[in-house]
Amino acid sequence: MKKKRISALLLVAALAAATSVCAGAAEQAGYVVQGAAENGGLSVTVSVRGDTAYGGRLALCYDTDKLTLTGGDSLAAVAALNDSSFTGDHVEEDELINAAGGCVGFAWYGYGVKDGGIAKLRFAFASGASTDDLDGGSIRLRYVPDEGFGDWNSPAALRTKGSGVYLTTHAYLADGVDDLAVTFDYPGSAREPEAGRAVWISCRDAAGKPVAAKLEANGQSWTGGADGQIALRLQDGDYNYRATADGFGAQYGKLTVSGDTELPVVFVNDQTLVEQAAQQLQIGFAGTDTASRVTDTLGLPERTENGVAVSWKSSDTAVVSDSGLVYRPARDTKVTLTATLSHGAAHMEKTFTVTVRAKETGGGAPGGSGGSIPSVPEAQRRFTDLDSVPWARDAIELLAGEGVINGTSKTTFTPEAQIKRGDFLALVMRMAAPGAKADGQAFADVPAGSYYYKEITAARALGITNGVGGNAFAPELPITRQEMVTLTAQAADKLAYLPETGAAGDLTAFSDHGQIAGWAKQGMADMVGRGMLVGSGGQIRPQANTTRAEAAVFLCRVYLSHQP
Repeated sequence: MKKKRISALLLVAALAAATSVCAGAAEQAGYVVQGAAENGGLSVTVSVRGDTAYGGRLALCYDTDKLTLTGGDSLAAVAALNDSSFTGDHVEEDELINAAGGCVGFAWYGYGVKDGGIAKLRFAFASGASTDDLDGGSIRLRYVPDEGFGDWNSPAALRTKGSGVYLTTHAYLADGVDDLAVTFDYPGSAREPEAGRAVWISCRDAAGKPVAAKLEANGQSWTGGADGQIALRLQDGDYNYRATADGFGAQYGKLTVSGDTELPVVFVNDQTLVEQAAQQLQIGFAGTDTASRVTDTLGLPERTENGVAVSWKSSDTAVVSDSGLVYRPARDTKVTLTATLSHGAAHMEKTFTVTVRAKETGGGAPGGSGGSIPSVPEAQRRFTDLDSVPWARDAIELLAGEGVINGTSKTTFTPEAQIKRGDFLALVMRMAAPGAKADGQAFADVPAGSYYYKEITAARALGITNGVGGNAFAPELPITRQEMVTLTAQAADKLAYLPETGAAGDLTAFSDHGQIAGWAKQGMADMVGRGMLVGSGGQIRPQANTTRAEAAVFLCRVYLSHQP
């Protein structure tokens, strides 16, 4: 490719275009990084914008030739706003705050921050620099696993409250997930960096034809033309990039800049992408299960490694649900599972046939991946709305009969509704510590008159939970799988509810183990090792929300494994 000198006008236009895109997405959840000259330095405020946010992780980098962090290598250098609280998330502060390396990392938690500041940092100008020396590369948000952050390698992320009761995770330049909008607004942020290497991106399809694409990296975006060329300037270093084009699958990768750099990006069209995904798509089986002998949950991937979405349809949901949950019938039954793969305008179906083995009448290890939950006689069943979750019927009825759980009415359980954090912890405490007293300090968002006040306050006093920070527990938020498992594991440990276990489970066996928060790893590994927590399609889905039926099955396994 013939190199061309990038004019200042071209880059200023590109930066302006990227800034206008962010500014136009006023309702999109994201971060805003604002700076203002103050007392001979620069005061920088990091805010969230859009949907209500409850927490996130940030990796803010700055140009050490122009700026010096005030406060040293400590979280004290970051001031909390809007009652936010900060944590090193099980990583030493001097690994997170690397003033010499120009990086500031922290996890923040707040209770319902919307369109407001969460953190404030103070910088002094280095070596006689001033606002006139700042440019579009002086401050940025980056994915920085190798810049002095130890094992704290999550991308900058913002967890927001989405539609209904669902939580959506917006991740900044992370493979295969939604991008996080970032707006930079500080003196010089729209100015072309004076220094930097010339980088040329050549975008082609598999046949070698030019593709008009958009590239995102380093908190900025650039759009190429019909010739498939994108020109930009970047400092030396590694950058995670995402390239997109209409009718093609997104391309992700790492761009290493060391001197003037050329990077070819090859796009695969939607139809080819779907065909490749269909060839690779497989069902995951638990334990020693095979297609001809299914006894436990099936792993049905919701997305393939190349980013193709997958939806599933079962021919007999009374035996295998559309999500892969198995209800063993009275006799061996064949079930056809149809996967619909979709990307852009391309769609394709692939079918699998499995045989679900008849339910055993006895034996099995309760709570294990292959164990069975005792059948509750028809005469003792109380709920009339469990036909949609036959795999959970016995667990729900058993726990209800033991007084551990209640329905939403005398005859309904509403099994497919999301379960809240407060409701789940109340269930755990009623099961494992029914006589615990509500001693100690209560959370500010758990009123004394609430129906879960006693259980949540008792759990705090026992050291089972410390809440989400800021003296809050967020009881009305849906509970994620990693929160559910962690609370249960901590309760089992503090109350000696479960027998001693063997080796912890290997979380690295799950392809999404990197999404497990540091504070959740021990509990997740414990429950995997006990056989009470199994994955789905090679994934453990730590950030997925939990339904009332799923929570009942999990707790029933724990309840049946209890040895007084």
